[in-house]
Amino acid sequence: MEQHTSLPKQTRQSNFELLRIIAMFFVLLVHCDFYSLGVPKELDIQMYPLSSFSRFMVEAFAIVCVNVFVLISGWFGIKPSLKGFANFIFQCFFFLFFIYLILMLCGVSKYSKTGLLNCFLFMENWWFVKAYIGLYILSPILNTFIENSGKKQLQIVLVSFFVFQSLYGWIIPSVNFICDGYSTFSFIGLYLLARYIKLYPNTLMRLQIKQDLLIYALLSVTIALVAFFRASHSATIVERLYSYASPLVILSSLYLFIAFSKLRIQNNFVNKIASSAFAVYLLHTHFAVFDPIFKESIIYLGNSYASVQFGIIAFIFLIAIFIVAVLLDQLRMMAYKYLNQFMQKATHKANRFIP
Repeated sequence: MEQHTSLPKQTRQSNFELLRIIAMFFVLLVHCDFYSLGVPKELDIQMYPLSSFSRFMVEAFAIVCVNVFVLISGWFGIKPSLKGFANFIFQCFFFLFFIYLILMLCGVSKYSKTGLLNCFLFMENWWFVKAYIGLYILSPILNTFIENSGKKQLQIVLVSFFVFQSLYGWIIPSVNFICDGYSTFSFIGLYLLARYIKLYPNTLMRLQIKQDLLIYALLSVTIALVAFFRASHSATIVERLYSYASPLVILSSLYLFIAFSKLRIQNNFVNKIASSAFAVYLLHTHFAVFDPIFKESIIYLGNSYASVQFGIIAFIFLIAIFIVAVLLDQLRMMAYKYLNQFMQKATHKANRFIP
């Protein structure tokens, strides 16, 4: 049977909220490291071995970010509702249009047909949003399957799923719908995995938090070491090691997640910040911000400062982005609140004229 927490249903559990914040900062680190600066090449490793290895380490510890977010959704279970979906979509479109408008008014961006299509998510931007919407749509089917399946059947499905994904999406990538874990398909496996662990706690849940974190660290270090020593021989191996569909990345994500599931903390400030954590993704990966502002800023900092100085300044830069995103999200919350009130009043007035 499913284990129930002693916290009230409405209360956000700060252990998972803290993990949500950390995972979102990991997203910033991933986009700051390999995405912006590129994977260290053979010449980089030879000339700057310590700096190169530190970058492989940062990427290895942070690459769990997306998988952790989906595991959190799976642990609690998505409970689809029109109100919840409307709030999610409003947050996305608020950031899309608001930031685009501000950048156009500041002269940083110009209006274009492509920009408008991006605002309506008709281009390739924001893959996570689209993949998560797919998971959201399928969640009633997944929930029904979980509720009507036994432990053995779930085990068979999970083992079959991850063997299939590892074989055709990681060892020998030969299908397009897995996309290295950048897909609804991969999200389904993580969602089911988290639900299974919560419903049927096994030996994974019996370890101490320190042991869970140690396994997460060892797996991350293993990824970094193999990548560091193989980068000069094969770029493909490095790409596979840091794939969201990599079994090593999935395991490290899982152990970090399990460690935080055992924490017992409650903090209103953490809960408040976490409620706006997704805004950090929406801000810095905005189509008018991601490459022309975020990526170019990281490249400029990387070219202007030595490794240690760059690390400090880049960390401050990422913290600043996090703070700005959280503050912008407060405007979004206010706007959504007023829109809700307006819609309720309009509906009430309309009902008065309906016989």
